[in-house]
Amino acid sequence: MTIMQKGIRKILAISLIILIILPAILANYTNAVDEAQKPNYSVGDYWKYSVRYFESKLNGTTTKRIVGESNMTMDGKLYNCFVIETSHIMQGWVFHFDIYIEKDNFTIVKEDYQVSLNGEIKQIINTTYIPPFNELDFPITMEKNWTTEGMRNVTTTIPPFPAQIKILSFSQNFSVVRTERVNVPAGEFDTFVIEYLYLDGRYEEYYSPRVSGNVRESYYNRRGEEVMRMELLESNYIPQSGLEWWVLLAMAIIIITAVSIAAVYIWRKRSLVYKQKFMEMQL
Repeated sequence: MTIMQKGIRKILAISLIILIILPAILANYTNAVDEAQKPNYSVGDYWKYSVRYFESKLNGTTTKRIVGESNMTMDGKLYNCFVIETSHIMQGWVFHFDIYIEKDNFTIVKEDYQVSLNGEIKQIINTTYIPPFNELDFPITMEKNWTTEGMRNVTTTIPPFPAQIKILSFSQNFSVVRTERVNVPAGEFDTFVIEYLYLDGRYEEYYSPRVSGNVRESYYNRRGEEVMRMELLESNYIPQSGLEWWVLLAMAIIIITAVSIAAVYIWRKRSLVYKQKFMEMQL
């Protein structure tokens, strides 16, 4: 075996080793949560969750789906919105939300909420926010804090009684308290844990850049006991590009190099075989 052949075999072996371990490297890279940029949603994206209530032992499912787009005018301003339909089903009860989020910054402009039991409507609540409610402030980074506040117009209808209209203020503080890798039925995800407080408890959202949404949500009472948990079951949302350009370029170079070296090695080996046969024929 010539020195060139040995060198080609060595380079080929190294390239094959890199190709074998590359998926694990890239999986770890795509799970990193240094920063979460604003997602690129489109109509048809969905996230489905299991829901457990620990005190009442009730279980159910929740599905969030982007069903369309809508232009809305609120307080003299035009908002171009995605319409997110959320349905929560639990033992005959159906909790249905239509949430209108601004496409530019994902703030909540309007919520239409309906509760029904065995097909009978029990309550309807329509809420508009001025200014829009800022639940997710992108980019999301560790230890980031933000506050959203303003007025909300709430119309509540409990059939057969007439609707009641109230104008209420809102103010909510959000904090990214930690990063955490969590296991849910949909898989393992690195997340930003976003925390905010209610009068009677604390809420945590586990936001994953990998699916551009929450993979888990937990509600705790004043005693710190977890009373509700949502966990991601499945989602069809795939970011346009989870890898930086240089990672994709490195992948391409490694693959092309390995294929090229393999082709050269095979060609040289066949040439040697043909040369040897030719020499034998001459003899």
